[in-house]
Amino acid sequence: MFNFFLKYKKIFLIISFILFVFILGYLLYRVFFKPMAPGPAYPGNIATSSPAGFPEAATGTGQIIKPGGKQALSPEENAVSFPKADQVARGGITKTVKLNNESSLGAVLSPDGSHVQYYNQNDGKFYRIDNNGEAELLTDKVFHNVKKITWA
Repeated sequence: MFNFFLKYKKIFLIISFILFVFILGYLLYRVFFKPMAPGPAYPGNIATSSPAGFPEAATGTGQIIKPGGKQALSPEENAVSFPKADQVARGGITKTVKLNNESSLGAVLSPDGSHVQYYNQNDGKFYRIDNNGEAELLTDKVFHNVKKITWA
């Protein structure tokens, strides 16, 4: 019997290797490529609408209900009022001002935190907006076709 195994040892090794490759390939397929079957239906996963679209809504009375009770709001309470815009950002609506009509690139806050710096694409120069909203030249040099700005 042992002689039989030694005689066909190479054949057994080749067949074992081929079986190993097929088993490994099948396991890889199962883990990564086989589509998953739908899971079990839990009570939270039950569909509540019909397959044709949204469910029908019941007709209402048109009243708005306050959190404390079931009463309609008066027209004054139901009116939407917007707060006035504020000059300083405090978490509400803030008034904004257009600084220029030119196409600009790379607008950032200056290192001192009091000015805005940007590149004007129309004339190729770098500017800074002062506290009065006026544009000041940072340099007289002209830089043509600037695509990316890294401020230092």
